[in-house]
Amino acid sequence: MRVLLLLYFLYLIPCSAQKLENDSISISEPITTPEIVIKAHLGRLINFGEIELKLKEVVSDSRCPSDVHCIWAGEITLKVDVYKNGRFFKEKTISLSSGKNSVTDIYSTESYGIKAVSVTPYPQTKEGKIRLEDYVLNIKRTENQ
Repeated sequence: MRVLLLLYFLYLIPCSAQKLENDSISISEPITTPEIVIKAHLGRLINFGEIELKLKEVVSDSRCPSDVHCIWAGEITLKVDVYKNGRFFKEKTISLSSGKNSVTDIYSTESYGIKAVSVTPYPQTKEGKIRLEDYVLNIKRTENQ
């Protein structure tokens, strides 16, 4: 009986790849490249070669807690220090909204960019106020084309 059930489920499970005649495989869904995200803790320097970043300050955090339904999703505003070749270059104030597509440029050149992706932890009413030392800015480096 178990063998029949196993065969029945194997028959029902669709396969997204098809084997071709010459032992190659055709994939019907696009493959996405994973993104590497770097975690920048408050006060710590992150090195990108000639550029270094430091999450300096959490200016404000009005993000709607994840366990509450809000009319406005809110945003978080941060100050990031940018160092170039070991010397202070500029202070950048960035704001990230709670939406999924909230990516903000921190620094860019002709060849690459450094972008803020998100900030963790996300507020929750049961957890209370987030301690400053717990904030982490998630950053990614992108290649410009």
